[in-house]
Amino acid sequence: MSKTYTQFDLWKGSKTSTFRNAKYLRQNTTEAEQTLWKFPRNRNLR
Repeated sequence: MSKTYTQFDLWKGSKTSTFRNAKYLRQNTTEAEQTLWKFPRNRNLR
């Protein structure tokens, strides 16, 4: 069962579409984002 956002879940009156878009962007990263996040994840910061 997927959770739906209600007015009580939203942060300070943000629109539901804002949360839907943020979730979509977190789940669908670009190749550039995957490459970027690979370094901090593997602790290769230098």
